[in-house]
Amino acid sequence: MIKREEHSVSALMDEGLAIINIENNAYYFLNSVSRRIWELLDTPLSVKGLCDRLMDEFSTSQHQCQADVLDFLTRFHREGMIDILAD
Repeated sequence: MIKREEHSVSALMDEGLAIINIENNAYYFLNSVSRRIWELLDTPLSVKGLCDRLMDEFSTSQHQCQADVLDFLTRFHREGMIDILAD
C-alpha cells in the first residue's frame, strides 16, 4: 500500500499541479496524469488499485500504466514524498 506524505504544499496550475516539499524545499510540477496519481494517493492504494483507477480514467494499456506508475512512485519515494505502508 502506498500513500503520499503530508509534508507538502500544492497549488493547481492549468492542467497540472505544483508541489513544494516543505521538508527539503524541493519543487515539482506534475502534468495532468501525474497530478491524478498524486490525488489518488491521498488515501492508501496498492499499485494495482492505482493502475485500475487510472486505466478507467485515461486510455492506456495495463503494461504502460504499470511502468509509468512505478517510475512515478520510485521517484517520489526517493524524494520522501510518498510512503510505502506495511500490510
